[in-house]
Parts: sequence; structure tokens; C-alpha cells
Amino acid sequence: MISRRHALSLLSSPLLAGLAAPALAAGRVIAAPITLNDKRILLDVAIGGQGPYPFVIDSGGALSLIRESLAQELKLKRVRTIQLNGKSSPIYAAKDVVLGGALRQPDVMFGGVDGARLGGQGSLASGLLTAGDCELDLDAAQWRLFPDAPPDRTGYTRLKAELRQESQGATKRIFADVILDGEPIEALLDTGWPHALCISHEQGVARGLWNDTTPFAPIQLSNGVTGTAPNPGRLVRVKRLELGPIVLEQALVAIRPEGKRGGGAIAGLPFLRMMNWSLSTEALWVRRNAQAATSNSYGRSGLWVAEQRGAVRVEVVGAGGPAAKAGVLPGDVIEGGRDLQATIALLDGPVGQPIALMLKRGGETVRAEFAPADYL
Repeated sequence: MISRRHALSLLSSPLLAGLAAPALAAGRVIAAPITLNDKRILLDVAIGGQGPYPFVIDSGGALSLIRESLAQELKLKRVRTIQLNGKSSPIYAAKDVVLGGALRQPDVMFGGVDGARLGGQGSLASGLLTAGDCELDLDAAQWRLFPDAPPDRTGYTRLKAELRQESQGATKRIFADVILDGEPIEALLDTGWPHALCISHEQGVARGLWNDTTPFAPIQLSNGVTGTAPNPGRLVRVKRLELGPIVLEQALVAIRPEGKRGGGAIAGLPFLRMMNWSLSTEALWVRRNAQAATSNSYGRSGLWVAEQRGAVRVEVVGAGGPAAKAGVLPGDVIEGGRDLQATIALLDGPVGQPIALMLKRGGETVRAEFAPADYL
């Protein structure tokens, strides 16, 4: 078991996420097993001799997190409260934290969240990758730390990337240029993000991706692990994404809704899973691995509905979708006595299964027939 002797102080940075440089015997390589699934990269974490518990490796995270229920079960000490995405979040002090059965840290601070969107019992933020020479090898299913000398990076490509410390005492996060249909856009590399690429509304408009004619599916976008954005964004198909030697053809890109200010572009796991990572404290190298990209799910009917005054109302109709082609319009009220959840279940039915809707539009009732389809 290897120990890291120093942890970043929560008092010096309210967004503690990093792991301090270790003091280790020369020539040692620390390897911990990881698990890659369709949505997350997981690393087992033991706390105070309990566990291990699956924690998400979240390269975009500024704060390591833990489920409130687990923090309470482990009787972790609550040391303070911070604001996290506009909500109060307790900070817990954890003792004797062991990562992957291979690396012990005496003290770690975690932000407490309800955990509904975590995908694990907690998350480990970007300092796991940016505090020293390490590799995230998705083919070998290992996270490896090289405390004394960098690894052999033969076959890797150094990206035009910046490991950026955004506040004093905070851990560094990774930003790199993603090429979107031939044009560069700086993006945070975030293994905890569920879309291949997410861009702002303004960026979508500037690139001609948010308009009345480009086919899109309305989607619910995340505000991080603490919740979701109140208005739907859009999912659109682009020709090509590139990150150095990593290329994803016909990618689905998410666009934040109009009025959602702040936040730059984010490259997420469906794209980033295609590469093995090698990092120092200042640079990122990547190599194409054997993993395939994954695709986001979306409503194949192309409708976004909401409940208003006891009625289910069409809010957004995705251009190019089956419902749009059948003549469904925003403002239509769906009749038939179904509540919101039953209506969503109907609209999210199997591809090709016919759907017939009776729609109240002004003073008349119209019928629309269509079948969900992979239309993007």
C-alpha cells in the first residue's frame, strides 16, 4: 500500500478535488483497476476501512463528491457548507481513503450530494489525473501513477491542451481544442459528462446548428450532479469531431437552451472513451484505443411535452422528427386522459410502433399519426 502524505486543504480552496504529490520509493508504478461502462469510468474507493465503493472518475469535476446517504452511514464529520450550483452542499472530512486498493490518502474532503445523477457512490475530481504523471488506460482497465519518472509515451500524440488552475489552491482541469466540422472550439474534457460534445446556445447559433430547419431532438440537459436545466436543449447531428488523432464521425452534439448563460463547451465520455490518456502536471497525450464511441438516447418522436393545469401540452417539436412531419405543433394539447408520465411513455415507445394522437388546437380537434424513428 502506497501513501500520499499531503492533501490539498479545503480551507485554501472550497473546491477541493486534487490529490497532492506522493512521496514514494524510486521506480514505483502504482496501478489500480478501473471499470468502464456505457456511462461512467469507475474506481473502487474504501473509506475508513469500509467498502470498497464504486466512485466515478470525473475529469471535469472541481470537487470530489459523495452521496449524502453514504457519508451519513460512514458517520463522516461535516466540516462546513459551500454553494454548489446554487445549492448548499455540506463538506465532509474522510479519513484513511484507499483508491483502487493501491493508494492510501489519510485525509480527503468530499462535497455531499443526493447522488441521483452520480452513477456511483461518489466521484473523484480532476486532481486524480492532473496532480502528477499518470495514465488512464481504458484498454487495460487501469489507472496508473508514475511518482518518479514519466511513462514511455511512444505512440501517443501530445494535444494542444491546457491544464488550467482556475482558482488558488484548486486542482487543475483539462481544456483542449475539439475540432467541430473543421472549426476549433475549446472544451473542458469531462469523463463525467454524458454527451460527446455540449456547446452553448450562442455557439450553436454561430455554427448554424440552432435554427428552424436543422433536424434536432429536444433533450433535458444536466446542470451537473445537482440537477437539470429547466428548459430543453437540442441534440443535433454533425459530420465530424476531432481531438488530435481521435475522430468521431456523424457525432451527436448537445446544445444548451437559449437563455442558459455561462459555461463553455464540454467534451464528454461518449467521445473521450475512444482514447487512452497520459498526463503530466502540464500536458496531455492521447492514443486511440480499442473502445467504441457510444450514442446518446433521445426521444424518437421528436416531442417535448409538459403538464399545464392538468393537461399535457406540446412545448417543443423537433425539426425533422416524426411528429413534425405528422403536423404536430407547439401549443397542441394532447387529449385522451393520459397523465404526463403515461404520455411520455407512449411517445418513447419502440421505433416503428404507430402512435395516434388526438390534439386540441384552438377550437378544433385534429388527429396526428406517426411512428418513432431514428431521425437524426
